[in-house]
Amino acid sequence: MLEKRMCGVVFEEEWSDVLQYVYAPGQREAVQEAVRRAIREDPSASDALQEQQKARDRAEAATRPSGRPRPLKPSQLREREARVAAAVSKGAINYSALLQIMLGVQLKRRRRFLARFVRAFRARDGDCNGVVTRSEFEGLVGALNPGKAGDGVTVRVMLSAADPAENDHVTFSDAVRVLLAGAGE
Repeated sequence: MLEKRMCGVVFEEEWSDVLQYVYAPGQREAVQEAVRRAIREDPSASDALQEQQKARDRAEAATRPSGRPRPLKPSQLREREARVAAAVSKGAINYSALLQIMLGVQLKRRRRFLARFVRAFRARDGDCNGVVTRSEFEGLVGALNPGKAGDGVTVRVMLSAADPAENDHVTFSDAVRVLLAGAGE
């Protein structure tokens, strides 16, 4: 069933369950709105539904002696179009479009966090070599997470993770890794 969904469409009942599991409440609503907006603005989910129907028609045609699908009456065509419209109204979206929206939201959030982080890191990296001292790292934690700055235990744990050798050398990458883990990202 998962493979079928990955190649086709996902209905709102399904994708909302996925978003419930993946995102925290404040983030979830923003992603849900982005998905609903995509469904309204780009009804390509109906294209995927139509492609699925064509695949079923081709499979049926393969079993017929003529090798062609059974011709549809106008009423059957209208019924098929109504099914597609009903599916779209139920929040159907291409799996690939859903995935693109979810990853796009995460990327946007990560870029926003990193832009703030880069500014704060550069403000403390006086010689611009991509390395800060332990005390500069403490200032970085305070600038990015004021609530954690007063918690000496949390800062010491973060410092131990960022500079395990205690050589007063915290690289940009180590600082990002530790602060992202501390932010619950």
